[in-house]
Amino acid sequence: MLPWAAIAWVAGVAPAGFAWHAPEGCPTADAVRAEVEQLAGTPLDGLSLAASATVSAEPWTARLELQAGGRSSLRRFRGEDCHALADAVAVVVAIAASAEVAERSALARTRQPVRGRMTTGAVRARWPWLWTTRAALGVHWGGLPGVAGQVRAGFGISRGPWQLHAEGWLRGASERQAFQVPYDVDAVGGALLGCRVWGRRRWVGSVCAVTEWGSQRIRTGVGESEGRLWGAPGLDGTAGVWLGRAVELWVSAEVRVPAVRPRLQVDAEPGPLQARVTVFRAEPVTVGGSIGLFFQFP
Repeated sequence: MLPWAAIAWVAGVAPAGFAWHAPEGCPTADAVRAEVEQLAGTPLDGLSLAASATVSAEPWTARLELQAGGRSSLRRFRGEDCHALADAVAVVVAIAASAEVAERSALARTRQPVRGRMTTGAVRARWPWLWTTRAALGVHWGGLPGVAGQVRAGFGISRGPWQLHAEGWLRGASERQAFQVPYDVDAVGGALLGCRVWGRRRWVGSVCAVTEWGSQRIRTGVGESEGRLWGAPGLDGTAGVWLGRAVELWVSAEVRVPAVRPRLQVDAEPGPLQARVTVFRAEPVTVGGSIGLFFQFP
């Protein structure tokens, strides 16, 4: 067998090389190279792959050393005759050549400068995180007295199972009464969530670390209180099922530790000697939850 042919490297890139060593009566090196280029659909000139094939007779065997894509490989073939071995070697080298051409094309597309408005595909090629916008309708219970209807909207980015979301929400509690004083409560706020997500087919679940903040307003028949800022770190656990391509039914449980505890005070006795009574104050650790529909775009 002939030794592996030396490969010259120029500026760190090996010029395309195809060496064919075979007994007389076998296809020539030019014929095998032409078959490789026909199968690959591209000339070997300008590619970095290098191949050297050595054919031996009785029995007919071939040894192919191939260097492509920064990797080296050694293959051995057995065939009925030299022509069958030439075909096998041509197919393997053509596959390697086609792979290099495809890799170069993909790299050129990602490096191509984008002019004008940047498309979503270009953004994702340069920014490995995927972004989504979402909105939700549902009910919430926990920090406010009673059950509150809520609207949520925000956006998020994700990479693999990890997600980061920022959202705003509006909650309004159903009417309540304390000491014969009717009142209702609403709150506006937002949250920042960092989540680990699991999914199986249509089912999805997540655990999130949450920082929530907001301002509540209490209205009674004699006026309304000013908004009072509050904030609360906590944890969320969510389970959901996709009802469609962009609609998810979700239910969640939450734990919050309010830095400022919202409260409601009313006048227990009308008249000159009024007594202020606290009818509601958030617990040091509140437990609540939500249920509703999520709409996600895209």
